Amino acid sequence: MEKNGSPPPEFEFDEDHSYFMVRLPIHPAAQEVAESATGQEPGKVGTGGTAAAENQPGLGWDQVGIKLALSRHQVEILRKCLADGKIADLMAIAERADRTKFRNQVLKPLLADNLLAMTIPDRPTSSNQRYRTTDKGRNLLASLKEGGV
Repeated sequence: MEKNGSPPPEFEFDEDHSYFMVRLPIHPAAQEVAESATGQEPGKVGTGGTAAAENQPGLGWDQVGIKLALSRHQVEILRKCLADGKIADLMAIAERADRTKFRNQVLKPLLADNLLAMTIPDRPTSSNQRYRTTDKGRNLLASLKEGGV
């Protein structure tokens, strides 16, 4: 965390050491991105709600809103799909067994962000379906490589 400029972790525990809690403060640059993306005042992101949370009773800021980064598995999937990839191979990368949940939770966000494309878009569940990294996805991978990720 120190290498990327993040604030140091904070450790809390009781006298008997029967529990501990670790706080990982948000990186200042990530805070700025979240503030600009949500339109909230500086310092207010993560302190009580987003516009989406306010419109959905019972949901807090940590349950709705934007995702600021791809998961490690999503990045690996983009790399695998530089050459067309089968869903079974992609599920193995993400260590998933449920095809429907995998499509909904991993592939659909990549498809929606135009980072990944289907080779047969008219038949999303075809056994011959393959997934391919788009130019936007390739550019993202290149920028991650430059950033040392």
